[in-house]
Amino acid sequence: MGFPVALTQLVTFALQGIGLLAIVAVVTGSLRRTTPDPLQQSLILGALFGLSTLLFSVLEQRVPAGFVLDGRFMCVALAAAFGGPAALAVAATLSAIGQGWPTDIAGVIDVLGPLLIGLVALGWRGLIRPRFDRPVTALLLLGLMLAPPLGLLHDFSGMGMHPPMLVFWGGTVVISVLVALVVGLFLEREKGILAREELLLQDSLRDPLTGLHNRRSFDAELARVLASPGEHYLLYADVDHFKRVNDRYGHSFGDEALRAIARTMLLCVRRNDIVARLGGEEFGIILADISREEAQRLADRLIAAVAAFDHRAAEERITITLSVGAARRRADHSPTMLMSIADMALYEAKNSGRRRAVFCTEPMAEPTQPPDTAKGAPKAEVTV
Repeated sequence: MGFPVALTQLVTFALQGIGLLAIVAVVTGSLRRTTPDPLQQSLILGALFGLSTLLFSVLEQRVPAGFVLDGRFMCVALAAAFGGPAALAVAATLSAIGQGWPTDIAGVIDVLGPLLIGLVALGWRGLIRPRFDRPVTALLLLGLMLAPPLGLLHDFSGMGMHPPMLVFWGGTVVISVLVALVVGLFLEREKGILAREELLLQDSLRDPLTGLHNRRSFDAELARVLASPGEHYLLYADVDHFKRVNDRYGHSFGDEALRAIARTMLLCVRRNDIVARLGGEEFGIILADISREEAQRLADRLIAAVAAFDHRAAEERITITLSVGAARRRADHSPTMLMSIADMALYEAKNSGRRRAVFCTEPMAEPTQPPDTAKGAPKAEVTV
């Protein structure tokens, strides 16, 4: 086979491969948007690149005698580089299934080669990619890293470095770099879109001041928890006399106090509990699968921790307290009814003197407006 023919076949193979993998990259990005779970995204990427290995078995190009080029190695490498170990496992498995049981050394290379290339790509993912802010530089290095093992795994003809082989080795480097750059940029673009969409989604579900869940997220989480069996509690917590805090010390101090209260709450609850800022100085806490005694201890811990926090304004120490109303979920309680019971319990806590928790399972009589009778404390120890 002459030099021009070998070069033509390499170019044809490169164009076919880059075009196919670019399409796979775009489709992968679209499908990955259907799930927020990173593991599922990796499995989708691995499956698509794994299926692509079957197409490359059809598109393989024979260059010198005994020499076969196919794109399965690069498919599995890209799956590993951009999807991680889970994607590598799926893509390498599909590639091996497509090749069947090996009967000679060439068959073993066909089965194990993609896995070995994938391990090189995993090394790039873990060690090289995090070091570069610019994806182009990192992708160029990926192509250069993959070229030598790609060439070695393909080169089992023993033909040496006369011109057709020189074309092959040079072409392998060029193809590896081009595929890594073109397909990698598509995948990086889709990854960036996913990250921005995830950030926008998180922003839409978070309170901008405290970083807690907002009302929209709280309502969705409450409906989800109440749909599951178990003993669940809803806590409403309200900062006592918060208007006085804002009036006396300013809204900037009030905002910082709310942030401190939010951080304190997160330290007091369990890992899976939902803490939300519902508006102003009111917070909601969803306690799933918890006993009455545990819920009571948690509510008391919240009240004590918030009261113990050292808020400072100039030379004054300001004690800010919390009142809590808690409702136990029953089978016939809708989210709206449970919130109504928790709200009534909160008003009862306010009427009973504040800085306490009131638990309730049934609707109570409509409470009167809590009296506003707290008196100012000495300047050195202001209790609000």
